[in-house]
Amino acid sequence: MFRILESQAPAKQTATDTINTLTGRLQSATLLEDRRAAIQGLRSFAKSFPASVASGALRPLINSLKDDREDVDTLKVVLETLLMLFTPDENSVGGLLSPLCRNPC
Repeated sequence: MFRILESQAPAKQTATDTINTLTGRLQSATLLEDRRAAIQGLRSFAKSFPASVASGALRPLINSLKDDREDVDTLKVVLETLLMLFTPDENSVGGLLSPLCRNPC
């Protein structure tokens, strides 16, 4: 019986797949609330997977700064996400800046 349930379970989505889905939603959404929700989703991955988020969503995030400049809440989430991308923690997968670049010389 458990084997039947296991075979019917949907395939698990990887972080990269989810990031790509959220990026697509950010790019194609027509409603501000939908774009903001996609950005919030990307923000949740930005700390642990900064390289994946940046490689797929950096340009759409920057475009959102221009396109949604009238909405303070969206701008705040975008800026928080960008900050996480460029200051990842030690446990993140694939940081954008090397440890040498983080400390002033």
